[in-house]
Amino acid sequence: MITIAQKKSKDAELLPPVFGQLASVTIPGWLDEDGAPVTSAILAASDAPPVREKESPGSKHRKTFERAWWASGAELLDGSPYLTRSALREFLEKDGWKSAMIDQSLKPSSSPGKMIRDLIDCSFLIPIAHGWAISDPVRSSGLVLARSAG
Repeated sequence: MITIAQKKSKDAELLPPVFGQLASVTIPGWLDEDGAPVTSAILAASDAPPVREKESPGSKHRKTFERAWWASGAELLDGSPYLTRSALREFLEKDGWKSAMIDQSLKPSSSPGKMIRDLIDCSFLIPIAHGWAISDPVRSSGLVLARSAG
């Protein structure tokens, strides 16, 4: 996909971007040394690419928590996916997180934008025993079903 966008205009409004893709065309009457038609590329108009929404921090945290849950053995507590604090810490260390970032991310009282605080605030997790259980009923059920199928 190629985007042609006007960035500046001295005395007029900016025009909307134009989108295109390279397409192969045969040049009429031209043949190469083997007698095959010669081709070239042209810019063909196309529709705008779909706008991808930026992934929210909460979504990233959920994915990280679920990956940690799977990696630690997919434990259940009272029928809900459960992950201990130590198992999450171990996963994050193996995932390359720095120790100070892990410490901040595991505190439910830390500032917004940190994993456990965000997941508790959005009612995805509840603290239980020495870790957390997924409290979102839809996600919890889906993970439990995937665990039993696997």
